[in-house]
Amino acid sequence: MADLENLLAALSEENIARRVTIPHDEAREHFRRLPTNTVPDFATFCDLLGEYFAFHHSVCVSHGGRLSRIDATALAKEIIATHYRQRYRGNLVSAYMDAHLGTNGGVRGILDALADGIKAEALARYTREVFDRFVPPNQWTTQLELVRQFILRCGVDMSPRITVADAPKFARDYEELITTYVQTLRQQSAVFRRI
Repeated sequence: MADLENLLAALSEENIARRVTIPHDEAREHFRRLPTNTVPDFATFCDLLGEYFAFHHSVCVSHGGRLSRIDATALAKEIIATHYRQRYRGNLVSAYMDAHLGTNGGVRGILDALADGIKAEALARYTREVFDRFVPPNQWTTQLELVRQFILRCGVDMSPRITVADAPKFARDYEELITTYVQTLRQQSAVFRRI
């Protein structure tokens, strides 16, 4: 049961905040090079994306390491293009137009979206590492035992129909099972904090 407890502790809201989200939020707060909330042209827009990405990456990911300007700009463009495609059905040009015109939050909105994208990638890496540390992906018996322990401890909170006999059915998808449970706990916690 120790591995399950350690896994759930590593994925707790407080631990994720301390290890991942707070450092990324603080990095966004410390980037102050914004004389205006608009950019005059696409080249300035790209330079700002690269500068911000390199700063944030150095503070939170590489801890002092540096990316080349080309890599930083390319990675930033990918994150912003993905964000605009998912949120607005747009693309990098749509993002530039928002930064140029000051719409949808202007440059601040773009940098916030970029920071959120970097943070989301860091959270995904952290979660993957936690699962791999406590449950090696190539060990079926460990996966089965973890799911068995999880159902005994938390199954009733998820569904009264889930029993230990269901462990083999969930063992291969244990990450999704546990991640869903942890996300549900976070959502419930957020509701109770508002009350």
